[in-house]
Amino acid sequence: MRAEPAAGASWRALAAIISSIGVYGLTGGLGFPLISLNLEARGVGASLIGLNAAMLAIAMLLLSPLVPRMIAGFGFRRLVLVALAVEAGCFLALPLSDSLPFWMLVRALMGASA
Repeated sequence: MRAEPAAGASWRALAAIISSIGVYGLTGGLGFPLISLNLEARGVGASLIGLNAAMLAIAMLLLSPLVPRMIAGFGFRRLVLVALAVEAGCFLALPLSDSLPFWMLVRALMGASA
């Protein structure tokens, strides 16, 4: 027999999921092209721009096997909230430096939080 969640709990869960998708969509949809255009305007070559963009996917691939253990250790809600905060912080950190290695690290952190 399964216990059904209270109606308010299901709406809160749905709101959390939609909010998470919204934050990721905003940072991804705005950030990916803006970062690439910014790097191109600074004279960074296409290969390095591609490598910078790939840092996000590489971090996702490397971290994804650890997610179930992270959820078990931290709890789903806490993990999602921390990931959203890291994602937002990374997006806000980009203007702090023009260093390409810094931007690659930030993109990797964005991928890890995604």
